[in-house]
Amino acid sequence: LEIVTDELRRAGLGFEYRHVTDEAGYRRELRQFQPDIILSDYNVPGFGGLEALAVRNRERPALPFIFVSGTLGEERAVETLRSGATDYVLKDRLTRLPSAVRRALEEARVAAAADAEHALNQAILETADALIVTLDEHENILHPNPAAQRVAALDERDITGQSFRECFIVAEQADAFRVRMLADGESGRGTESAWQAMTPSRRTVVWSGSPLHSGQHPEARLVLCGIDITDQERAREQAYFLDHFDPLTQ
Repeated sequence: LEIVTDELRRAGLGFEYRHVTDEAGYRRELRQFQPDIILSDYNVPGFGGLEALAVRNRERPALPFIFVSGTLGEERAVETLRSGATDYVLKDRLTRLPSAVRRALEEARVAAAADAEHALNQAILETADALIVTLDEHENILHPNPAAQRVAALDERDITGQSFRECFIVAEQADAFRVRMLADGESGRGTESAWQAMTPSRRTVVWSGSPLHSGQHPEARLVLCGIDITDQERAREQAYFLDHFDPLTQ
């Protein structure tokens, strides 16, 4: 233990730690101490490193886990990585440990930030009043947010994989939509201006679009955002009627 902590401190790493040797203590400190990283020997009497890794996989799978062992052959090293370990360092090469710890902590930080951003974006998609639809290269729907599902009068299971035109564009406007999408796709800049279309459920929607380049979803090619203006259109028509025809009824 001392040679590990001394090596980390020599490298300028400040830290607090808990040392445990049994499963009960390990589980307790996972809950109470809330470590940022786990350093584990492979061979621990009564509660081995792979067992500790299995507990971490179930309870805190994003927590970095590094094996620090005196003897770890190639076969075992591969086994640890396949089982979910972040890295392994041999005790006769402890000078590598500080860089392995820093790298593991930074990768965990980046992953946590990405997860938080994804959760935020997902919350926005799920609660937005705007219709948000992602399409693949064939203009089939990959993901419709709840607002889009309501306007299409279809649930996610029925709408996913279907043609955007069939779900959101009335037949008489489908060809015009196709021409628009082809032109915008060739420009690579998305829609230059918003365009209006009627849905099969008789809702009037103003759409705009943008190419989508996502590492997490490489199949996605286009994201369309729509605003349902049906109620505004109806209110405008009613106001026009009242302005122009109500005097005739008085």
